[in-house]
Amino acid sequence: MSHARLRDEVELASELSRLSMNAKLETLEQELRYELEVVSEESPRLGKTLALLDRKLNLMMEMFRQAGASESADLRVEDVSLSAGGILFPVDEWYKTGEHVVLNLVFYPDGEHVRIVARVISCDQSGDGYLIRADFENLAEADREVLVQHVLECQSRALRQRRERQDPT
Repeated sequence: MSHARLRDEVELASELSRLSMNAKLETLEQELRYELEVVSEESPRLGKTLALLDRKLNLMMEMFRQAGASESADLRVEDVSLSAGGILFPVDEWYKTGEHVVLNLVFYPDGEHVRIVARVISCDQSGDGYLIRADFENLAEADREVLVQHVLECQSRALRQRRERQDPT
């Protein structure tokens, strides 16, 4: 996980615009998949050609994402408390209530990645640092689905482990 403070309304608006663009791209990708299936049934060769072009565009987009991922290079493994609506996570510096942060979350073991804007609800001293409680804002539906799926998998894993400890046979 990595995070960055959004220092003003311009940074917040820019990040929200970026997240909106990602949501639009995901919707477009779903529509394109359907249309490619239809075209492939009518003309297999044209369908294959269009699918190759789509793969090429997706690879180019991934290259751009990786080029811009230098800001994500500081990802570090953190124990967090996560729900579909918010997160609790440790930080080194104090944040003001109402401040916005952008979070890069990578879920293990599947490697799913989401980039989310969150509003700080509280920031409390904890040991040598602080714990931030933040609510997600303007969460794209696809990102919410990734979050919910991850939370459900974690809960299921915890229940299985609890049962195994209680009845190891």
